[in-house]
Amino acid sequence: GAGSPLDVVVKLMTKSSYGQEAQELAGRFAPKLHYYGHVDEGFFVAVMDFVPSGMSLSVAHESALQELRQHLKLNNIVHGDLRPQNLVFGLDGSVMVLDWDWGGVRSKNPRYPLAINPTWQWHGGAVGGGWIEHEHDCYELDKLHAII
Repeated sequence: GAGSPLDVVVKLMTKSSYGQEAQELAGRFAPKLHYYGHVDEGFFVAVMDFVPSGMSLSVAHESALQELRQHLKLNNIVHGDLRPQNLVFGLDGSVMVLDWDWGGVRSKNPRYPLAINPTWQWHGGAVGGGWIEHEHDCYELDKLHAII
């Protein structure tokens, strides 16, 4: 039988690497991933919950960012691209991370793609093809924290 309608986001990709395990381990800090897999020759899809977001940041968001930092470290998760456009600030004070393409469990040595945005001020150790480190994610969260 048909269930209740669910608002989702469908991300279509031409590459097979996606931080599925990291997104699932992120728990409440990432949209629920309903499906990830191959859908057609050369294409992969990730289907996840749609997350409504707010425009103004609150003290609750600041607290949620600190909890996110701790959660990533405790679960050995790295994201690699915690720029503001990959964070959703929920109406309820929550923070969720989107775009887990580069992310992974640190023990599996996820790497940055060979070409990363040269106009962004990355952590000094964040280089194309290099290892994604927890300190790189902390650097991005610190930059965001400074403007809240």
